[in-house]
Amino acid sequence: MEENLPIVRVIDGQVVLDDPAALGVIQAIENHNKAQIVHSFMLNHDRIEYFLARMDEINLSPDEYCVIIACVDDENGSAIADVLMPGYDWQSIRDLGQVPFARGFAKKDFLIHALEFINPVAAEELKNIKGKKVTIVIDCNTADIY
Repeated sequence: MEENLPIVRVIDGQVVLDDPAALGVIQAIENHNKAQIVHSFMLNHDRIEYFLARMDEINLSPDEYCVIIACVDDENGSAIADVLMPGYDWQSIRDLGQVPFARGFAKKDFLIHALEFINPVAAEELKNIKGKKVTIVIDCNTADIY
């Protein structure tokens, strides 16, 4: 029997499809998205450094605030941008041939709540970070913590 063929199994009374090829596709998509998140982080690195330094200047507690980088052309990033920067003209950035990102500070509790819908693992991780400055990057229908 060939190992890469899908197999239907019954587990705990439920029919489950075990498909190695589909798992490979999912892994490839996850790897692509992770690479895109890293790219978005690097693309915004200078602004991230600015906001991290600004936290000290204006005495923002890292237990209460995070730096947020949200790609506005991403569904999740757009929703975050609409809350944090309502009415901003993102099209003017697109007209310059650039990808718009909402960048700034956001309350940590707000971001934990948002991450519960975008990346629950990252939400749990953020809950457990104490006393450290954190940057959240949202892009490619996912989010990551730096």
